[in-house]
Amino acid sequence: PRGTEAANSFETPTTFSFLQQPISQSVEHGSSVTFNCTAKYEQYSVRYRWYRLSEVQIPPDENNQLNQTSSIISIDIYKSDSKLLFQCRAESEGQVIYSDVAKVTIACK
Repeated sequence: PRGTEAANSFETPTTFSFLQQPISQSVEHGSSVTFNCTAKYEQYSVRYRWYRLSEVQIPPDENNQLNQTSSIISIDIYKSDSKLLFQCRAESEGQVIYSDVAKVTIACK
């Protein structure tokens, strides 16, 4: 029936959003930390950028951009590190969104 087809073809608007946000972590000096962010925007592909910050900045300073373009990053952490905040930027079809900021805490042994 035509009425059923019309009802099934109705599409609700989709927003560009994160399905997974980076999560704050506590690690020992010299350990690696891995962050993951995943975004979805309808059927479009999503491009990622990561930032390593010393303080929360919205939007992040481009000088703090990491050379990482995948949704997952892994970074070694040392006591001398001053930039222990990480944020993901997702871009698709001219839309840009920023993830929550994840903080790394260096645990004492």
